[in-house]
Amino acid sequence: MDLDADFLLLHLSDSALPTGAFAHSFGFETYMDAERITNAEEFQDWLKVLLKVQLTSSDALAMRMFYATPTVSELKRLDERLFAGTPAREIREANARMGTRMAEIVAGTYSVPLIVEYLELIQHRELSGHPALALALATHSAGIDVDRAIHAHLTATVSSLIQNAVRGIPLGQMAGQRVMFAMREHIGAAVKRSANLDEIDFCSGDPGLDISQMVHQTQRARLFMS
Repeated sequence: MDLDADFLLLHLSDSALPTGAFAHSFGFETYMDAERITNAEEFQDWLKVLLKVQLTSSDALAMRMFYATPTVSELKRLDERLFAGTPAREIREANARMGTRMAEIVAGTYSVPLIVEYLELIQHRELSGHPALALALATHSAGIDVDRAIHAHLTATVSSLIQNAVRGIPLGQMAGQRVMFAMREHIGAAVKRSANLDEIDFCSGDPGLDISQMVHQTQRARLFMS
């Protein structure tokens, strides 16, 4: 089947995907519990750090590295490194769940080389799965430029987290849209920054983010799985 690149990108980068993303805060609920995120401005500050550090050095860089070497061996290496480079257990599990769902969606809707093999490796528990890699497999096969693919993935991730914050903090829908608009420049900057990162930067972390994501594992009252 020929891939309609525009439709594929719009479909797979929708904020409703990967399925299950609505159940994860990626640590901002810890800051909510400590009353350090109580409004749109404080949430936006947290989101900028998550985007600049974690999402750029993990998701964006992984997609860029796969595009540079689109092979099964590189796919395995990146999947394993993404799993090992994520300190918080809940975040590792969240990425694995969402990566599996994304791979299933791609395999069930598009004829993408390697996606069936990637999904089988996940199902046989030889790999963990990650949504950024599943998306990269699809966008690379459709001939979509790597910068455009990364931009779409980061935009969808930011949008999904904003909707989670709208429900969780809670923010008003208009406040959420103002945050989304304010993040546009930061998303573009993250795409450019990822192009200047090297292998040594892969999965670079922020201690505050890592700790908040670990603390969430023992938070007794919570809305989100991570």
